[in-house]
Formats: sequence, structure tokens, C-alpha cells
Amino acid sequence: MVQTAENVAKEAGITKEECDAVVLRRYEQYLMALENDRAFQKRYMFPVEVKVSKKETKLIDRDDGVTPTTAAGLAKLKPVEPGGVHSFGAQTFPADGNCGFIVTTRERAKELSADPK
Repeated sequence: MVQTAENVAKEAGITKEECDAVVLRRYEQYLMALENDRAFQKRYMFPVEVKVSKKETKLIDRDDGVTPTTAAGLAKLKPVEPGGVHSFGAQTFPADGNCGFIVTTRERAKELSADPK
């Protein structure tokens, strides 16, 4: 995927500074989503229990793996590919591409729906 991102950046004339600015903005938006006890996130994120082993279940109720970042920190990182623009800091965060599935019955889905038609 890094090579594809580099190809697109080269074709569009995107700089490392522009990539870093997008990452920084996405991090700022993430922090905004945490405000008010995560009120924004709670509108679309629901806790999920994951069975880790026969004896252990883990509750996943928030993003995991988000690395704090700054403009200065991103600027210090070198591109992954020689002559490229994407550093290891130039990825946005896990929630950007993740999804979940809800497996349930039609009746339970209607109960949980805001519009039970």
C-alpha cells in the first residue's frame, strides 16, 4: 500500500508536508471526538465483547493504537521509500478503515433500530 500511496502522491504532486498536515488534522479530529466523555464516538461506536481465550473476555469500547502526534514529530520522520513523501507517521488512525458486524435476529434489530420499520 505504501507504493500505491507514493504513486498517487507523485502523480498528484503531493508533498510530505501536505501528508503530515492531513495526519495532524485527523489526529486533531480524533481528539475532538473524545470530548464530552466521547459523546461523538458513542453515537456510532458500541462496546463489543471479544473472547480472548476460554477463560478471558475483553470489552472493546474505544479505539486502540492511536499514537499521539505533533507537527514537529511528523516533520522529523523520514519517508519510508527513498524519495517518497509518506513516513511511518503518515497513516491515519485505525478507525479510518475498520468496521464491525452485528449478528442478530430481525426482531432484535428492530428493537435496536431508531426507525423500527
